[in-house]
Amino acid sequence: MDFRLRKENRIRRRKEIVFLLKKGKKLENENLKIVLKEREKFSRIGISVKKGVVNSVKRNRIRRLLKESFRRNREKFKSNFDLFIIVKKDISEKRYFEVEKDFLSILKKGNYLK
Repeated sequence: MDFRLRKENRIRRRKEIVFLLKKGKKLENENLKIVLKEREKFSRIGISVKKGVVNSVKRNRIRRLLKESFRRNREKFKSNFDLFIIVKKDISEKRYFEVEKDFLSILKKGNYLK
C-alpha cells in the first residue's frame, strides 16, 4: 500500500467541491463538518478552514493535521470516498491524536469505517 498523499488524492477543482456539497452526506461534531460521497477509484480529501477562524499559520497547521489523519487511516474506510472537511472552529492548539480522534469519531458515527 502506498502511504503517500499524492496530488490525485486531493480534491482541487471548485466544481468537484460544489458537486460534493450538493450531493454528499453530511456528518459533523462541534469542531468539524465532513461531507462525503462514495466513489469507485480511490479516496480523496479536500479541506476548508475559514480565514475568520484563525491566522494563516494556524490554518495551515490544521490542514496538515487533517491530511495526516486522512493519510494514515484511509485503509480503514469501508470503501473509497471523496471527503470534504470544513473546520468550524480553531483546533490548531490540539495535538495530532486529538484531531485524529475527532476525524475518526465522525466517520465511525456515520458507519464509514471497517
